[in-house]
Amino acid sequence: MTEPQAARQASIVGSEQVLRPSSVSSAPATTIPETPTSTLAWSSLSLDDEVVVQGPQPTAIEIEAIGVTAPVVALGVVSETGQMEVPDSVDDVGWYQFGPSPGQPGSSVLAAHVDMYGEGPGVFFNLDQLVPGDRIEVLFDGGTTTTFVVTSTERVAKAGLAIDSIFAPAGEPVLRLVTCGGGFDRSSRTYNDNVIVTAEPEMP
Repeated sequence: MTEPQAARQASIVGSEQVLRPSSVSSAPATTIPETPTSTLAWSSLSLDDEVVVQGPQPTAIEIEAIGVTAPVVALGVVSETGQMEVPDSVDDVGWYQFGPSPGQPGSSVLAAHVDMYGEGPGVFFNLDQLVPGDRIEVLFDGGTTTTFVVTSTERVAKAGLAIDSIFAPAGEPVLRLVTCGGGFDRSSRTYNDNVIVTAEPEMP
């Protein structure tokens, strides 16, 4: 484990100040309840229609290229901050359940820890090693599997992250995997960047 990894007290995926869908206010969660619902209004994205969360629930993810096999857990937002929840364990991947299911129209977001103090490397520790053409398999509760093909891997400064594009509720189906990356800021105890992998459904 590197010095930054050993030094940090807790790894927050993308930092709590980054993975905040702009449609979620910092007020107590009223538009996005803690209990999952079937619809979500993304009013701040200037959309006229509500986003209907469709499709089966993802239950696991496999990425052979970096040796990942991990359960996927449904997560929402932190009611006090309006920010995306993160998995409790470094071994889990969190799916933003108020956005699209993987393979449905829009951007489906799966986030996981890169590491955690006292627990070591997280499930997305080697996420930045993915290259275009690598395959990602998402398993669903109905027993089906959808394969995605990586189109890009990028490291983006958290201050310049375009949240609306990551959490896009409509458009072509896109899978985005997110974790922390870059240098470690000891004062804020977070990494400076996000690693973002974009993938599209594999064509038949």
